[in-house]
Amino acid sequence: MKEIKQADVKLFLETYYTDNTLSDELKEVFDYFERNKHRNNFFKLFEDYLEEYNKKLLKNENLLKDNVMYDYEYVKQYNSELTEKQGINCNNKYHWHVKAVNTVDEHYKFLGLDSSVIADSINKKISLFLELFLKYSEQMNLNIEISPILNMNEEECYIFGRIYTDNEINISESNIILEGNINWSNGDKAQLLNLNNMKNLCFFLGQMLAIKGKKEINQYSIKYYVSNIYAGLPTHLNVKIDESFLLKHFNCKEIEEDKKWETMEKQEKEKKPNDTLKSEDKKADDDNKQEKKVDDELKQEKNSDEVCTSEKKPDDVHTLEKNKKILQLYNNDNIHIMISNGYVYTDNDYNDNLDNFLKTVNEKLPHAVLIFGPFLYIRNFSETIQKIGDINVIYENIFKKIIKLAKQELLEKTHFFIIPSVYDSVNIYPLPQPPFYYENDTNLTNVHFLSNPSYIYINELKIALTSCDVIYNLSQNLLCRPSEMKSFYLFEQIIRQLTFFPSYPSEYNIEITKFKNLLFQPNRIPDIFLFPSFTNEKSYVKEIHKKLFICPYSIDVSKVQPCNFFSNIYILPPTETHELSKRVILENVFVRDKKGSI
Repeated sequence: MKEIKQADVKLFLETYYTDNTLSDELKEVFDYFERNKHRNNFFKLFEDYLEEYNKKLLKNENLLKDNVMYDYEYVKQYNSELTEKQGINCNNKYHWHVKAVNTVDEHYKFLGLDSSVIADSINKKISLFLELFLKYSEQMNLNIEISPILNMNEEECYIFGRIYTDNEINISESNIILEGNINWSNGDKAQLLNLNNMKNLCFFLGQMLAIKGKKEINQYSIKYYVSNIYAGLPTHLNVKIDESFLLKHFNCKEIEEDKKWETMEKQEKEKKPNDTLKSEDKKADDDNKQEKKVDDELKQEKNSDEVCTSEKKPDDVHTLEKNKKILQLYNNDNIHIMISNGYVYTDNDYNDNLDNFLKTVNEKLPHAVLIFGPFLYIRNFSETIQKIGDINVIYENIFKKIIKLAKQELLEKTHFFIIPSVYDSVNIYPLPQPPFYYENDTNLTNVHFLSNPSYIYINELKIALTSCDVIYNLSQNLLCRPSEMKSFYLFEQIIRQLTFFPSYPSEYNIEITKFKNLLFQPNRIPDIFLFPSFTNEKSYVKEIHKKLFICPYSIDVSKVQPCNFFSNIYILPPTETHELSKRVILENVFVRDKKGSI
């Protein structure tokens, strides 16, 4: 049996009782520990002892944390006019679909700052994006021909590469350089000019793009007078890349999960209309009341009261079948997701934000629970690590607390997702980060340790997750005009650059040899992007090209402070509209103790 150290007991007590300091009242607990720690059944004895000890404290009017009363203020930040149901009131827990996909599953050796390895990986990324750009150009009949940076063209031509500056200085209109790959451009670089005359632009280091311009060469450099910019890939358009190519370069598990809906659509489309209708007529006789209600809603949506079903075109039948399958997953109720950051210590004192969040989860019974790291902020413990005890034990206790809650019968259909942070004290990996290691995670059915970044699939929706502030990262070295379009351009570039982390060098440590693990596969860009960010808006939802970027809470990394609230996201079924922006509710929940403080 694992030996329990006094520091572990101290941690347990300090996180369990209201008083976060080790008072004289707890001296007898440690005396008990010293007298009984040698016994084989110490854990059971200690649990029974604390139960009696709690009763004595309550009798003396010293309240435990579990008995502190809190007030909750609910503030809707997006689509406040819509009506939602909390998970406890939803009847679709046995209908909905949920699946998680990691960008990296296993721990790996990261190589550090070997300049030759970094250069080779950057070259491979430029080459991949160049190939994708040409495929999109061909599919869209644009017939754009990419020339090497150093070429013999006297007229305007197209070149492709990544944005680069000498010595990684802050970019400006006078120092932006385009770096080409080895195979096509021999690694040549060209300075981009004529940017002062452009009203709309957005540049950052590491950005992949094509430009149209006229070349100027002298003995010192190559320059291009830019007339047009193609920043990233047109992934927001309905253009598909051949699957055989994607499987060579992108996450196969992601592609496999994305294909499930495509396969279903293809199968339905290939069915003969009459056969489909006959099977549906037969099934309708056995449908329960709920399925019948779904049929009625679909008929209203498609105006099928006025059109004979047998006269429907194959595409109409296909759309009807697809919509019906989606609605059956919702079972006429919304999906309820609860989100919180996982901070448990602030300035080395225990913070009960996570405890309050888990108590609310136990009351509301949502469909999904997302808990983002960091749990212990690595910058917070350089000098005082001894004060809080063994960090690995602290993480293990946090995970045990979450798992214990998840195993309750009422929460068996609620899925918990735990996402690490680059600032977590026990996960030292750069991006992409593998999941937290937990020894007994093989038997967990509804608790999922995810990578950073990662994906979850809920019904027909694909949701990308990261615990990193991606907007702060992109804003650190940016040239954007006009300034009021900054947020739009940054979110759009996440879509067009196929990643949460398109800039390089980055604010975050990135293992550049695994850049492909950080890319979204382009045939299905996520529907929702979830990430924390430091913002004066507390939280927000932005719609870009029919995709939703959701910041569920604000977090100031520089001040190492957790937010003082958690968030609910409700996703309504597509009964009245398929527009995602009209189906999502974002709600903040502010927690106040009985004194009214937050």
